[in-house]
Amino acid sequence: MRRRTRMATQPDRVGPVAPQAEPDRDRPSPRIGLPLALSSFSFLPFWTTFFREIGMTVVPSHATSPECLEKAKRHAPPEVCLPFKAVCGHVAQLAADRRVDAVFLPHMIAERATEGIVGSKFCPYVTAAPSIAKNAAHNGTGPAKPVLSPVVDLTLSNRWNARRLAEALRPLARIDTRVTERAFASALETRDRQGETLLQMGRDAIARTAESGKPAIVLIGRPYNTLDAGISLDLPYHVADCGFEVIPMDCLPFQPQHLTGELRRMFWHYGQRILSCIAQTARTEGLYGVYLTSFGCGPDSFLLNYAEAIMGEKPFLVLELDEHGSNGGYHTRIEAFLDVVRSDFERRKG
Repeated sequence: MRRRTRMATQPDRVGPVAPQAEPDRDRPSPRIGLPLALSSFSFLPFWTTFFREIGMTVVPSHATSPECLEKAKRHAPPEVCLPFKAVCGHVAQLAADRRVDAVFLPHMIAERATEGIVGSKFCPYVTAAPSIAKNAAHNGTGPAKPVLSPVVDLTLSNRWNARRLAEALRPLARIDTRVTERAFASALETRDRQGETLLQMGRDAIARTAESGKPAIVLIGRPYNTLDAGISLDLPYHVADCGFEVIPMDCLPFQPQHLTGELRRMFWHYGQRILSCIAQTARTEGLYGVYLTSFGCGPDSFLLNYAEAIMGEKPFLVLELDEHGSNGGYHTRIEAFLDVVRSDFERRKG
């Protein structure tokens, strides 16, 4: 039974999807394995909508588990971050799943751009993941499954992306580019609705915090770090069990006006979101930040210096995760930090 929690629902599960298109009755619908890791973790509603619109079915991978990470060790380079290792384990699991016809892992280049900011790129590991993870599909447990890896760049037109997707899906079915383009537009609409749902959850959580007269914890970091229980070691739930409202970063609005000066040149999508969230946390009474990062995360090695400067004197906790961690030591650090939060909150109120 899941422990009690005040944490908002994971963003990869939030958001309605479009109705499924009428399938071709002459042949079964292709089943697409989607690894719930890296960008695909929070893009699940997006890709579910897209594939339903073109008459295919998404089969998500199981949650990250010790078995998944053990598989990952056999395929991922040792020097990469934990989420990158995890995606190799997810691909290996899907390749062994008899329900799956092919694994879908796109080269994600960039999120939709924000005016005035130089770029919106995903981490280079996110972009390169398919090239490494394809080896995990040949894990010796059964017939090798194709890994479909189109280039997806949300700064470019729906038509441009639709053509790449239609071409990548050709081993399974021939789909008209116009159908693919409409499906891609529907997927973007689903993602926008998902975002609105998350923002409303955040507004509700902040309202509850104000009414309770207690501090709340903002969970900062990439969703595939913070909300994947196998990677985060259930640490957000431990914070909630200690009596705190937990607000995931995606439940706060992205406010690019906080990115001033040299931060306007922050070209990583998640870097922009993280710094915006930290600025809001620093300026909002009753909100305190816990930043979950991964050992070996290159972008975060730059972001942490900015994050600490923005947070200033307000208590702020950074926890670095890797596959060797156990939650005991993390629990001790979290509990000590929460004691500091209580003291700081009372001092500021007084």
